[in-house]
Amino acid sequence: MAHFTSDFNQFYKDLAKNNNKEWFDANRKRYEMSVKKPFLDLVSAVIAKVGKVDKNVRIEAKEAIFRINRDIRFSKDKTP
Repeated sequence: MAHFTSDFNQFYKDLAKNNNKEWFDANRKRYEMSVKKPFLDLVSAVIAKVGKVDKNVRIEAKEAIFRINRDIRFSKDKTP
């Protein structure tokens, strides 16, 4: 099962204070190790358990998770 460290919550607290691309790029490795990987593991485990109950469930974790970056290309509001 997924294992979330205390840095999982701390990352989002820090992100709330520094919601900009420069900060995120500097903390990308931290995001991938403390947030993305444990969350992918959790979603994968849930999908596997649901798949045992319902054989029609054929989805990968990556298909069930949205990107962290908001796509602002076509938005009037360009804030993060």
